[in-house]
Amino acid sequence: MTLRYGNGRGKWRMRVALAVGIFTALTASTAQKRTDTSAKAMPSAGMFLVQAGDKFDLNAGTLAVRFLLNYSLDSYLIPELSAYATFPFLHVGGGRNPLSVDPNASYMTVTIRQGRGENLFHLVTNTHTLRRKGTADDLRCGMLSVNLSREKGPWLERGEPHDLVVTWKIMDDGLHLDMYLDGKPVGSKVLNERMTGVSAFTNDGFLSIGNTQISAATLLSYRLSKRALTREEVAAKAPLEDAYLFNETTLGKVKRVRLLEFRAMDKSRKLDYKRGVFIGDYRIIPTTEGKGVQFSK
Repeated sequence: MTLRYGNGRGKWRMRVALAVGIFTALTASTAQKRTDTSAKAMPSAGMFLVQAGDKFDLNAGTLAVRFLLNYSLDSYLIPELSAYATFPFLHVGGGRNPLSVDPNASYMTVTIRQGRGENLFHLVTNTHTLRRKGTADDLRCGMLSVNLSREKGPWLERGEPHDLVVTWKIMDDGLHLDMYLDGKPVGSKVLNERMTGVSAFTNDGFLSIGNTQISAATLLSYRLSKRALTREEVAAKAPLEDAYLFNETTLGKVKRVRLLEFRAMDKSRKLDYKRGVFIGDYRIIPTTEGKGVQFSK
């Protein structure tokens, strides 16, 4: 193949030769990648969606989840498909569309992102922002992020049960966020200032668990309380008697629909969000600790 370029004063020529052997090797490599991708096709996933009602309070609360990871990073994740497998343990927010985030309405999300040799936990809200001490810079980072890698630890292996506890509470100096893994504190942050232009969270907002993409976790237990546990209570595994519970019994009482079916029914207002709906696939699987809800099939 010959490429010619002219600049008005003369021409120069660059010849690019592609050897047949290299071309064949690249073609074979691409074909092999496609074969590997099809052999490890992404499983379907699912999401539980319900009207928040009195289950959640943005002023104070605790999410306590016992979970295990569905996949091994080294053996499952394929760079051509996705850099991360994610699982939202909690998303609450206003807005009419239950599958999207409305930046003008209050929301909070607790998510694990698994990939590239890391387990990343995120707690994100748009209700408060962080102001750096000693400056007037508004960083607008309403996030508590914890990165657990092989080097930093503790590393989360596939199939191992772990306890994640996240607490939040509005106090005089701002919104306090704390995260614990297996009873030990792994991160904390105080968001100092309330965001302006964000509507208050109301009981007709949505609460969801899981997503409709790659589902990284299986839930063994799930409790959501409107009371923020103290560090001592988390370490002592204090019970949450007043909590909202999600388990296999919950799923037995709600309608299950496919994503396209959901969109049509949501548009025509034919879904009972007070009772709840499950979008996509799930399985109830036996574990050493009883039944678990796997948000994929």
